[in-house]
Amino acid sequence: MKNVSEFYDGYASRQLEANVTRRHNHIMKGLVRFGLKNDQKVLEIGCGIGTLTGLLADYLNDGILLANDISPESIKIAQKRLINYKNIKFITGNFLDLQTEMVVDVVVLPDVIEHIPLSEHNFLFQKIQKLLKPGGFVYINIPNPYYLSWCIEHKPKILQIIDQPIYTDLLCKNIYHHGLFIFHLETHSQWFENDYQSIVLKRVSDQTEFKELTYIPKSILKRLLLKIKKKMYGKR
Repeated sequence: MKNVSEFYDGYASRQLEANVTRRHNHIMKGLVRFGLKNDQKVLEIGCGIGTLTGLLADYLNDGILLANDISPESIKIAQKRLINYKNIKFITGNFLDLQTEMVVDVVVLPDVIEHIPLSEHNFLFQKIQKLLKPGGFVYINIPNPYYLSWCIEHKPKILQIIDQPIYTDLLCKNIYHHGLFIFHLETHSQWFENDYQSIVLKRVSDQTEFKELTYIPKSILKRLLLKIKKKMYGKR
């Protein structure tokens, strides 16, 4: 993976030009939507120069953020940019090679797994499952695989050193036998129509209780709303 590390060392300056985009904001909103708390321990794999990292650190004011990237140059820039944050620990190196006993509440992979060879995804999710706490979740943001396939054919100059479409069946193949499953998947638009996907994974072992929902019939709800309206505005 030396060539990959060197590529992202050179890519760091391009990331600096981009700064925070709607993609980063979408990821943050998604994380909060699916349960991110400000006192949790979070692992960000593929932090780059720390663009999303800064947003995460702001939110985790009582938590801890472990920010990892394969590129030493990117980590160096991130450390300088985010020097005032005391809740970030930067980890340099290929996540797959790291020997760690960390346990976290949330794992974030922001536009990362399409750049990790598919042959390594089985081991990737094996490691992630081992460090994910019960009740935790994994948040993945990737280009829509059909959009990325289109880019490979029509816009090859925008691609990175490894850029492979992650079709859902390929993802499923590498997560299910490690006790993870797709809790949520949605396609959304950032710069092109339907160009991205957000995916939430959870642990199969956490699926032990299902609460029954109570619904108010529409007729009763309508009467209640009418009574409230009359109290607020009086009879018309």
